Amino acid sequence: MAETLCQLPTHALTISGGEPLDQAEALYHLLVRIRPHFTDILLYTGYRMEWIRKSHRNLLTLVDAVVDSPFRRGKESEALYKGSENQRFFLLNESLREVYEPWTTARKNKQLQLVSRPEGVYIIGIPYQRDFEALQNEFGQNL
Repeated sequence: MAETLCQLPTHALTISGGEPLDQAEALYHLLVRIRPHFTDILLYTGYRMEWIRKSHRNLLTLVDAVVDSPFRRGKESEALYKGSENQRFFLLNESLREVYEPWTTARKNKQLQLVSRPEGVYIIGIPYQRDFEALQNEFGQNL
């Protein structure tokens, strides 16, 4: 997987669910291999930063930003970067402040990209919870 990621024509990478930290050792080894190829690595995790700092501090040296805390149905957020209001953003690499500042203050604009594949429909973007439920009703559970 590391070789494939390093060949992507991008400098930024987002790592998200399932739950990346449930495979913390494998994630650490992957990050060590790919870190030189990316100037910006964002990690989404359902764990809280306080626990990550105690349990996986070594991973934090290999990522630039973290969105923490589990998704909570019913805690809708207007923020573009998060699915529920309880999720928090942590910038670990100050040199990327100008990159992340507009993103963390942006509001959802109801634009999503839907990609249909034989195995299901993929949503690119973070929808409003009510919109996701409507899409599930329309397309079934294969989202």
